[in-house]
Amino acid sequence: MTSKILLALTLFTLAFAACKSDTQEKAAITPTTTEKKNKPKTTKEIIELDKVYNAQEVDTPAVFDNICNSESNPSKCSQAKVREYISANVNMPRSAQNANIREREVIAFTILPDGSVNGDLRSISKKEVCDGCRDAAIEVISNMSKWSPAMKDGKAVPMSMVVPVSFK
Repeated sequence: MTSKILLALTLFTLAFAACKSDTQEKAAITPTTTEKKNKPKTTKEIIELDKVYNAQEVDTPAVFDNICNSESNPSKCSQAKVREYISANVNMPRSAQNANIREREVIAFTILPDGSVNGDLRSISKKEVCDGCRDAAIEVISNMSKWSPAMKDGKAVPMSMVVPVSFK
């Protein structure tokens, strides 16, 4: 009986210590309000702490080329500039060059409040178009220059994007 009580107390003490330790670790990892204001956020922190908006939720969507900001339809201009950029910069894999491929990979990513492309790019295509096409599509998107960020209530916000990369 004494050993059962001793075992229960030991387990309780270990559990309490683990909870306390876990809370201390979280406190060390989670910046205080002051630190959040003064410390620039990393990509991971933005996605975990802030909402990532879609185009319908923002006042002004992200724009790929600054020239498009002065156009009457910045989104349409931006889409055209993205297509131009991709066709000029995609490194076509050999399997796509040698075959008569007329398909595309669809890449999802986030434009951060500083206009940079988030490093967490992913293909949302059901199947890979050709050997190496998925990697080529992700590479061309990850090498994009900074965008004009999306704006909501006068503040730059992260915005999710989906872009097709065609292989012809």
